Amino acid sequence: MAKLNLSYHPVVLKGYINVGMEPLDDLREKYPNRTFDGRLSIKQWDLFNLPMESESVDFIRAVKIFEYLTNEQEQSLFYEIKRVLKIGGSFEISVPDFDELTYEWSKSADDLEKFFKSDGGVTKSQEWYGINKYHYKTKWGYLLACVFGGPNKEGQYHKNLYTTEKLLSIFKKLDFDVTHERIIVGSRDERSEIITMSAVKT
Repeated sequence: MAKLNLSYHPVVLKGYINVGMEPLDDLREKYPNRTFDGRLSIKQWDLFNLPMESESVDFIRAVKIFEYLTNEQEQSLFYEIKRVLKIGGSFEISVPDFDELTYEWSKSADDLEKFFKSDGGVTKSQEWYGINKYHYKTKWGYLLACVFGGPNKEGQYHKNLYTTEKLLSIFKKLDFDVTHERIIVGSRDERSEIITMSAVKT
């Protein structure tokens, strides 16, 4: 079974062909606190012209990548995924949920005082200024980063936004059947800032 994992951030999976926008050595330098399996590799393929036969892939996973693309690149990648995916093959996408982020933003406390608590070590390891833990309730930390991307380093800026309705419209245009509109981790009452949607190519 041919499986593709497309990702901008350091998501390297066993059993997949890992295709990314950054070499593994660059990711090791950027994320010093993460451990990467030395047996795995990331292919620096052209995402918009994958070196694969049409209808040759069974499963494609795209996490932390579409939000970094322009509108033109977004369209190109969706159609390239459709080209290489087999009829009946599955595609799973995860992107920040702009509707949920604006909802959480409106409720979150203005934590700017904490935000300006500088800690060089934390800033280097977590890549945003002054937030001492990875928590999506922080208005000026994680919520901001989900919309705009990591604010401290070049190349991490987001260029696109998504809602459930937008993804449903895209899949309808591509003639994909959506099988899961959202996968919620934890209790059913728990809200998630990430849309995870799965669809099958018809």
